[in-house]
Amino acid sequence: MAERYRVVIVGAGPAGIFAALELKRAGVPGVVIVEKGPDLPDGRRLGRGHSMLSGWGGAGAYSDGKLALSTEIGGSLARYCPPGQLADLVEYVDKVYQAFGAPETVHGSNPEAMAHLQREAARLDMKVIPSRYRHLGTDGCEEVVGRLRDALEGETRIRCRSPVSAVLQRDGQAAGVRLEDGTEIAAEWVILAPGREGSAWLAREAARLGLHSSINPVDIGVRVEVPASVMEPITSVTYEAKIIYYTRRFEDMVRTFCMCPYGEVIREDLGGLYTVNGHSFAHRQTANTNFALLVS
Repeated sequence: MAERYRVVIVGAGPAGIFAALELKRAGVPGVVIVEKGPDLPDGRRLGRGHSMLSGWGGAGAYSDGKLALSTEIGGSLARYCPPGQLADLVEYVDKVYQAFGAPETVHGSNPEAMAHLQREAARLDMKVIPSRYRHLGTDGCEEVVGRLRDALEGETRIRCRSPVSAVLQRDGQAAGVRLEDGTEIAAEWVILAPGREGSAWLAREAARLGLHSSINPVDIGVRVEVPASVMEPITSVTYEAKIIYYTRRFEDMVRTFCMCPYGEVIREDLGGLYTVNGHSFAHRQTANTNFALLVS
């Protein structure tokens, strides 16, 4: 007999966790989160390389932990709600993170210093997008997602190491999910939030179920590491500067991404595909700063 719940959430990354939090606050009973990767304590014991993109907290559990408090960056959210509502949502999410231990310090709150950076960038045909950041740090991020887990455990069932093979449907409606071990979980509502780790699976399921999907641009680039003092005039103003430059010949957009002041460059193993990323920490520093340069 299939297990039965009111809501099943696929994926325990930020989207899945926040969906579960909102359902709990609304008093919705019978919620289960199913996650492909390990639980947070297991992921810690195995090390980052084994749970970089899956597991409780998703890719965010061991990320640099920057919260971008701006409506101008972070994807295409403006397509789905007006600017005022989006600003309210950013503030709401930020308050949730603060309630679970995010630090009080907000970087990039000095308008005069930010305006000076914008003028300096304009002299070089570049644009700086003003933005404010709250930095959790790689170590602090794990602590916050751990507290989020503690808040959900009990009322929300959490099933890690439970990869989903298929979405169940009945009469054209979602009816639950089937796990790879054959277990069926029936539910009135299904929330799919598999993240980057489950993107290929989600694309296959969307095609099988006849769901429309669209393709976003892909960013390709390099990660640069320099002495921290080189970037200090920028990172002292805003923890991460979003700098945009359009090439003169082809008008390609080049942008900075994921600045890690006083951090380190790490190697990620994405199932045999090795990439690099940047981390910076809440409780320790290095002598270097790294950032990515991306072209869409």
